[in-house]
Formats: sequence, C-alpha cells, structure tokens
Amino acid sequence: MPSERLFNELSSLLVECPNTMGLQSFLPQSDLDRAITKETVKDALPFEVRLLKRRLPEKVVQNAKRVFAILVIIAKEIAIKDLLAEGIADTHLPLSRDDGEESNVLVSANGTKFKSFSAFKHETTKLTKDFLEKQWLVQAPVLDTAGKHTTLDQRCPLPFIEMEPIGAGHHSTVYRTALQASHQQGIDDNKHVVAVKEMKKEDEFNQELENLRVIQKIGNPHLIRHFATFKKGPVYYVVFPWAGGGSLKDFWENEDSNPRTPELVLWFLRQILGITSALKELHDDSRNIRHGDLKPENILHFGRGSKGILVTADVGVSRVHGHQKTNMRRDPTKSVATTRSYEAPEAGIKQTTARSRKYDIWSLGCIFLEFIIWLLYDEKAIENFTSTRDPLDYPFYKIHEGKSMVHPKVVMAIQEIRDDERCKKSAALTALLSHIEEKLLLAEVKSRDTAEDLYGKLGEIYKKAEHDPWMRGAAEFVSGAGGCWKYGAMQTKEVIREGQ
Repeated sequence: MPSERLFNELSSLLVECPNTMGLQSFLPQSDLDRAITKETVKDALPFEVRLLKRRLPEKVVQNAKRVFAILVIIAKEIAIKDLLAEGIADTHLPLSRDDGEESNVLVSANGTKFKSFSAFKHETTKLTKDFLEKQWLVQAPVLDTAGKHTTLDQRCPLPFIEMEPIGAGHHSTVYRTALQASHQQGIDDNKHVVAVKEMKKEDEFNQELENLRVIQKIGNPHLIRHFATFKKGPVYYVVFPWAGGGSLKDFWENEDSNPRTPELVLWFLRQILGITSALKELHDDSRNIRHGDLKPENILHFGRGSKGILVTADVGVSRVHGHQKTNMRRDPTKSVATTRSYEAPEAGIKQTTARSRKYDIWSLGCIFLEFIIWLLYDEKAIENFTSTRDPLDYPFYKIHEGKSMVHPKVVMAIQEIRDDERCKKSAALTALLSHIEEKLLLAEVKSRDTAEDLYGKLGEIYKKAEHDPWMRGAAEFVSGAGGCWKYGAMQTKEVIREGQ
C-alpha cells in the first residue's frame, strides 16, 4: 500500500538524539521535505479522497507537512481532510488537550482549538493520544545563531546527532555536539559541530544567560558569543561555537614543536591585547562584570595555529553588580567556583567585602607569564614552573602570617626570564615582563592596573614591536645568543627547567 510505503520511509528516516535525558528520536526537516511531496501525499490518500479533494496534496505540502507525517505514522492519514478543514497547520504544533487528560479537543499554544478525531467515533480518544505522543517526532527545533532562548517540552527532542562529554563542573557538563544539518542556520562549520553546555541549576543558568546577553551586545571578537539557549524540562542548554583549536592550553601543546618566529610573537602580543580589550569591555562601569575564572582552559583558540584567534569564554561564575563599583559594595562575594592556580591572593584570605574586578588582572598576569615561558622555552617549562610552587593548588602567591605576597618562585622565574638573552633583545618581551611584575602580579589589589590601563600599555608595546627592527630579523630571533628555542629550554635554570 502507498501509505505503508510512506510510513516505512518516514520510520527509516528517524534519527536518535542522544542526551542525558534519554534517547529521543526525531525526523530531520530536510528528510521530511523530501519525503512529503504532492505526489507522495496523493499516493497515500484513498482514491475517493483524491477525487473529491484534488487540491488537498498541495495544501498539505504548503502548510501541513509535519501534521501529515504524524498522521501517516499513526496510520490515520485520511484524517488530514478534516483537520485541514478546521484550519490546522504546522505552525499550530505542538498541540495539547484543551481541558485535561480526558479531552479530545486539541489546542495550540495561541489558543486555537481543533476537534481532532471526532469523526472517528470510538477511535477518537486513542487517535488523540497517539497524535499527541507522536507529534514530538517532528518538533526538533531549528537552531540559528541569533542568541534566541527557547523553552521546550521535556518530550521535545533536540537536533543533536552526537554528544561527547569533554568537561564537567559542579553543576554543568560541556559536550562536543554535532547538529543535524537541516536544523541549523548560520553555522560555518561544515560538520555543524558546536559546544553545548548542559546546566542543572536555574540560578546559575540565569546568571550566565544575563552575562551572555550583555556579551552579545558588546560584539567583541575576543569574547565568546552563544548561538542559542534552551530550557528542556528541568535542564538548561547553552549552545556555543566549537573551538576547533581547543583551549590556550591545547594551543601550547599542539604548537610546542613549531619554531618561535617574530610573527608568532607579534600574534601573541595581538592576542593578549585582544583578550584585554574583552576584559576592558566587561569591566566597564556601565556593565561592571568580573569574569572570576580566567585560566588557559577558559581561553579558546579558533582557527589554526597563529592564524587563529583567542577568545575568552565561560563567564558563568562572574557576577554583575549593577552600576555600583565592586570595591564599594559591602556584601561578600558569592562567586567561589575558580581554578586555584590562577586565583588572586585575596581569594586565600577571609574576605568581608566583594572581590574587585582587579581579581581578573592578577589572573591575566599569571596567564601572560606562562605564555612568555612557553614562547621562550616550551610547555614542559610551564609544568616545571608550576611544580616549584606550593601543591596542591600551585598558586602564584603565598600567605605568610596572614598576609599575601607574590610567590618567591614566581619572582625567581621572572628574573630568570629577564636574564635570558633572547628576552633582553626583545624590547616587547622585556616591557611586558616588567609590566606583569610591576602592575599585574601585585598582592595589593589597589596597586594593580585596571583593564583599561593594561589595554593602553599593551597597545603601546604592540605598536613598538611592529616597528622593532630586531623583530623583523627572523634568523637572529630564532638562533640568537640564547641558542635555538629547544636549546634555550634545556639550558634554563632550575626554577623553570627542573621544577626545584
């Protein structure tokens, strides 16, 4: 039978959506469009209906492909003539019962009512139940990149065809996720891969969504912008672009064997300038957002090698404090989720006031220092430098007699780098290293740079580096007095090389 052929085709096209709420199947929009045509609708209908309702297949294709697909799946395609006569269309989906579980009247979200299967007498209740159950097969949303928030029924499938967990926090999990091709718009990746953050706590999601909406308006290329958000039952989802290059930590590992050219150093200076510009936007008094968890894992790398761009991500633990400056507020911070290695000294001392936005400046100092170590030496040097500090947290500071101070091993490492011949030859690296020591890694919060001041200083350093004749001498840069880069790493003193 023609209707059975169409049923078998639709059944074969169903795709399983894997997620933590259990497997759910959906019919991709592209497959639905190919399967439901005027010819297949005509073939699926009884001869007398085709004869009396000649324009019916055309109306189905124009307005009710999904409705008709549901009817084919529940083996009641003939009901389309009555439902269309009542004015039903795909735009009315999903439908629900009008008045409780016993009602056979269907109602759309905008209040439009349909008598459903009243013409089928004794089958009405069963057909209504079957229709409501199977309608979710054609309800998977189409995701675009406009940042829209959508609330979905728990029974509604998401258009995900792969979900691989890649990271987890206290109340969230991040997945590498592939979207079904016809359920996305505007995503450049040919494989339609995205990052999906699944969250279980409403207050944390609302805080992240608030920050993401601010970021969306800022439009800084070094700040992550989300594609969409969903609420599905008790679970929240945030969809982000996929960073094919991983994090900054991954970048250090992946690019470790490549030569450190002047072009790479200029790229490094451009990227830290960009990251600082993003932080400057967040810290602006009109927004007053503190990131709160800056670390290499939260700086994403989009693109390939030094042709890519570094983007600041994961603003979920930050707090928006309205228009009142953070350091003037009296209530203690509520933001405790952070990576201890990059936290500022004030996190290690009992606080009675909220953390300043300058908390982020300390974290940038830690990251920038590690980046210089990687440039001059290698990833192993970063690991060795970390191991010199106090386990288990490996902070860049120490607490002594209730007072915080820059960790002595950090002071030693900065001096070792300053003495490196290659650093001495680079005015840019020398200036940056000095600024990290004098304006970023300071235990006294008030003495640290603001993000705006840091942005201005990095801009000066970058402009001078662009016109530095030594920066244009690639051969000298790679094989100067310090030897080749790998040799330089092997010859570094104990703080960086041996981790002692």
